[in-house]
Amino acid sequence: MRGQDAESTSVVVVIRRQLQSIADEVVGRLSAEEGQTVGLDVESPRYRGLVENAFVDALQRRHLSATSSDVDRAKAWLHVYLLEQHVGYAETNAGLFERSSRTVVEVRTQHGETEDLRRLERTTVDSTTVRESENEVGRSMAEEDAPSFLDRTLLPVVIIAGAMVIVYLFFTVRS
Repeated sequence: MRGQDAESTSVVVVIRRQLQSIADEVVGRLSAEEGQTVGLDVESPRYRGLVENAFVDALQRRHLSATSSDVDRAKAWLHVYLLEQHVGYAETNAGLFERSSRTVVEVRTQHGETEDLRRLERTTVDSTTVRESENEVGRSMAEEDAPSFLDRTLLPVVIIAGAMVIVYLFFTVRS
């Protein structure tokens, strides 16, 4: 997909759309009758909630219910693993940034004795101005999280010296 955004669309919205598209395709191929329960097992290092929500929404649109724990009720199982989710930026000559978002999901479908393994990919390329603010936010968060030289050296020295003073005072005040 390629689009021009008048307003910047957040990365999470783009990822959600990609996951919904994948979930709709998978659930559309699923051979389950209306009202049945489908087991859903999601493994994802990032965006687990987005992946689960996309598949639960797609199942509900087909009037199917999802379960992650009731093995006996589930007539079919979807095992979903988010293999890759990458967002990259490239500067264009118009002062905008070209954002490329790629999502790769592996889905194993089990229905009775039948198993199906599919690898699905969605890539979205759009123009955005959001990169500058995202980088500033990301940079400021990284700077806050990274300990400075004083935090790494001075703080431990002060704590150890304070502990030594307290121990010294315990022994000298006692006598």
